[in-house]
Amino acid sequence: MFMSILRKVFKKIQFYINKPGEFFRYGSPKLRSVYNSLCKFLFYFSFKKRKDFFRDDISSSIILKDGFLKTSELRDDKLVNNAVNSASVLVDNYLSSNNFQNQQKSYLHTIPFDNDFDLENPIMKLALSDNIVDAATRYLGFLPILSEIRVWYSPNDSNKSEGSQLYHLDYADINQVKVFLPIEDIDENTGPLTFVSASNSKKICDNINYKLTNDEIRVPDKIVKSYITEKDEIQATGAPGDIVFVDTSACLHYGSRGATRPRKILMIQYISPFSFSFPLFYKNKTTFSHLSKNHLNKKEKFLLGSL
Repeated sequence: MFMSILRKVFKKIQFYINKPGEFFRYGSPKLRSVYNSLCKFLFYFSFKKRKDFFRDDISSSIILKDGFLKTSELRDDKLVNNAVNSASVLVDNYLSSNNFQNQQKSYLHTIPFDNDFDLENPIMKLALSDNIVDAATRYLGFLPILSEIRVWYSPNDSNKSEGSQLYHLDYADINQVKVFLPIEDIDENTGPLTFVSASNSKKICDNINYKLTNDEIRVPDKIVKSYITEKDEIQATGAPGDIVFVDTSACLHYGSRGATRPRKILMIQYISPFSFSFPLFYKNKTTFSHLSKNHLNKKEKFLLGSL
């Protein structure tokens, strides 16, 4: 009995040594910022290399302001269209399979990629493309890590609201960029991602002493709306080819509710190497680092987390 408890304690200690960010993940905003700043200090030289990729000469049409950007400027971009078409095929195959049993959220299905998902996949090519990456880099101030890629299907067949269908902030990092691309037209009838700007979100969070704990992470609509007007709620609506960039760690948001039709969307996430989700020594231990190849340039290797 004693040895069993000792093993569990040792395993827990080992876990936090490997991933100390988990200890700070649900802390106060100040504590989370302290961890992030400490990591930047400890890994100053490697982090400086990421800051060297910052560009101030990118198109004004892909600059995030107040934590978000809605743009149609890349609608004719070949990489965008190829990625959306590829995601559309994934959704169609998933729906035709009728294999919905393994979904954690009934209101938001994550569609699995094929086993051969690699650097040649149109979605991955878009995720590593300059237009998308430079927008995220310009906002964050450094070249981030490509953390997740998701193709989501929202059935929108229930009037119940729970989990991420309620206003909240994401806790993976102190700041991040999620890129949302409609696979089919998204309007107010398809339960679009709905969010509040970073400045309005900060005002709300400061006033209610918002905390990223499991008990307090969801914020009722009536509280959010007591600090803003209806026009301050922004919807990620659009047609295939439109793109919405959102810092979901700074902008209160929800999605997949109040709808009469399903929603199909592609999401690409960029976060810092010091995300609370990553090990302290993150290199070659990130989501897509295993895809890194020798022929890739430095920017691509940094994005994948192999440098």
